[in-house]
Amino acid sequence: MASKKAMSWRCNPQPVPANTAPPGGEVVHVDVGAPTLLPDGRWRISVAADVDRLLRDDRCVPAANATLVEFGVDWMLHHHGDLHAAERRAFRGPFSPRAVERHRGRVTAVVDSVLDRFTEGPTDLLAEYAFPIPMDVVAALLGLDALDPSAVHERWDDMMSTYGDHDADARAAAEASTKKLLSLIETAIEGNPDGSLTADMVQAGEDARLPREVVAADLLLVLGAGFDTTMALIANTLAELLGRDDRLAIVADTRALERFVEEVLRTQPSVQWVGRVAAEDIVIGGTTIPAGARLVLSIAD
Repeated sequence: MASKKAMSWRCNPQPVPANTAPPGGEVVHVDVGAPTLLPDGRWRISVAADVDRLLRDDRCVPAANATLVEFGVDWMLHHHGDLHAAERRAFRGPFSPRAVERHRGRVTAVVDSVLDRFTEGPTDLLAEYAFPIPMDVVAALLGLDALDPSAVHERWDDMMSTYGDHDADARAAAEASTKKLLSLIETAIEGNPDGSLTADMVQAGEDARLPREVVAADLLLVLGAGFDTTMALIANTLAELLGRDDRLAIVADTRALERFVEEVLRTQPSVQWVGRVAAEDIVIGGTTIPAGARLVLSIAD
């Protein structure tokens, strides 16, 4: 069972206010509707229309994590242009509605197994429900049956710490954890069981002639981000449903529940912001963002 420390990680019970700074310190320049300058030199963009435009703008490119690249993780989130397009095309098939539907039975079995563990009395819904379901599902889909969920979570936490300020000890822990996670992915690739998501992605990568290390990195992204973001979504949805008695009736109405989950995704996204780099000068809300500037795009509505 995962520790309390791990269980509290990255769940966002409330949306981030428009002028709340992400990791990097307090806001030093605030003007509603305009870009916000952070003390570390990054620009935060919080207006939805501006964020949407920048995410589609070829001058606004992904910000590669140099530390992770050094550790051997160069995944889709780092790429743009032809390589990113090739990855999206290659993996569209394994994640199509029809392909995902093939895994329904496996996912249902995992959820039933988690529910069967419940006993009478107080229950930690985060540790005993929101965490094990996505972790067990992703492990099953990737063909990683002998997985230690707590260890994977802690190693993912270590690895993702490279996106913020980290000292030598944190870097060493991140490097060791990254190597262990990549080893897990290599185990999945070598086993490559028929019908697994790993098998589908490996075949798609070979068909698209993607480098093996790129496919491995993208599989690692599926493993980590797959449980992390889903855990936060389940936790946030449960918090909203259980916070008011009049909302419990939603559970009995499938369509209403689907709309409710979509609303939670809109107002409380598991990922609150994404990073980009301005490849050239970009004008946003009358403010010129200089070429080379790092951007923090807020995707919380």
